[in-house]
Amino acid sequence: MSEFSEKFVSYKEVLSFYSDIVRNQCFPYDSINVAQTVSIDRALKDGKRKSLPWTKNEEEALNEGVKLYGVGKWKQIKTYFSNVFSENDRTSNDLMNKWNRMSAKPKEKSNMKTINSYFE
Repeated sequence: MSEFSEKFVSYKEVLSFYSDIVRNQCFPYDSINVAQTVSIDRALKDGKRKSLPWTKNEEEALNEGVKLYGVGKWKQIKTYFSNVFSENDRTSNDLMNKWNRMSAKPKEKSNMKTINSYFE
């Protein structure tokens, strides 16, 4: 039995355990699949991930994915372009949020200053 099945552990304990494994590059348990664990590089103490800027390749892959599969098929897009999105550990939710920001109409600057100058 592994150490994790014998007791309940906190997120911090698991993160500490995996970071030790990655840091030492030793794998004491064969059942651990590091590729499916929390990304150590992006994890913060409060459980949130660091935001990383999107690359041009990621944005292009997202546009292509939406053309191929349509809006809302984030998991399929992420799977199809896994080589692109796995570099920065993007989730399906990251793809959805980025698409919403990319497709939002830009806000027009207010012309109130120029309008008010006519009345002065």
